[in-house]
Amino acid sequence: MHPHLYITRIAPDKKFYHGKKLPLSLGIKAAKHDILVLTDADCRPATDQWLKHMVTALHSRNKELVLGIGNYKKTKGFTNLWLRYDTFTIAIQYLGFALSGKPYMATGRNMAYSKQLFQKTGGFKNHIYVASGDDDLFVQEAANKTNTAVCMAAEAHTISAPPSSFKKWREQKIRHLSTASHYKKSIKFSLLTEPVTRELFWALTLYFIFFPNFGLLILPFSLLLFLFKLIIWKKASDKTGMGKIFWGLLLFDIIQPLIIAFSHFGNLTGSKKRKWK
Repeated sequence: MHPHLYITRIAPDKKFYHGKKLPLSLGIKAAKHDILVLTDADCRPATDQWLKHMVTALHSRNKELVLGIGNYKKTKGFTNLWLRYDTFTIAIQYLGFALSGKPYMATGRNMAYSKQLFQKTGGFKNHIYVASGDDDLFVQEAANKTNTAVCMAAEAHTISAPPSSFKKWREQKIRHLSTASHYKKSIKFSLLTEPVTRELFWALTLYFIFFPNFGLLILPFSLLLFLFKLIIWKKASDKTGMGKIFWGLLLFDIIQPLIIAFSHFGNLTGSKKRKWK
């Protein structure tokens, strides 16, 4: 049906778990052309213009690497709302860093780069022993402020099947966070500062509300700040195709850092031999 499609297979090995990086490396090596556009098996492009937009971002701006947006399919339920909110906050964070000239990660569900860049960087050899990292750890080695672009066109998004439960999401999150210890110190500091200051802000707001003299000053200021953030996130959610996810801001803005911290704790106490799924 597709004579131009070439498939590379890897025989199962009971003694060695291949993970994702080996098949990716073999596929990239087998590729006949220089442009590589990557996604996952459980994803689909939002439109038939996906490849066009990703490749255009790579070529028209004379870049070597393009960061795209990977959304979860919208379904009913609180868990799905949480999954899409978490994905949204991650997206605006890594896209924002990239736009400011400090790219540090991408989503493997939607990214593109040149085969030449992959070979020049040495592929995944420096972190082949880490289960994840084919996207974020690779970007930290290969990307810089001049060779990286972002593609936020709605036609270029990908849609993934969401984890079936919160437990499944947490298992996935723990695996993704396993790469955090390999990040550069400057990136670690920046990523840690935001949730800590966010929690500190909400904690102080709740604390001072119980003091009449301070409450009259703090509450209006906090509400104004929250309203400003709501407006900004409304625009960001429209731009990233997340829909009305910003309505979960008040609750999730407070609990997200706690859940992420709990997941990090799971990495510290759990098995070091995590598998990519």
